[in-house]
Amino acid sequence: MNFKDYINSLPNDPTTERMRKIREIAEKCCVNVNTVYRWTYGFAPDALKRKTIAEMVGIPEEELFPSNDDAEK
Repeated sequence: MNFKDYINSLPNDPTTERMRKIREIAEKCCVNVNTVYRWTYGFAPDALKRKTIAEMVGIPEEELFPSNDDAEK
């Protein structure tokens, strides 16, 4: 499940899990909510942020961001 699929799998109501998770990711990655939304449209976070997100959601980084696993090597 990539990052976009993960976000889209969460309930879509401003008071429910999706918005809370997006805000939590934004806070942990020191970015704004709009940046997190950009990541769902194919813009990739840097390696440290990808690792942080993977740890937060419990999905391997390579699965969340499959096209970026070798980008910074």
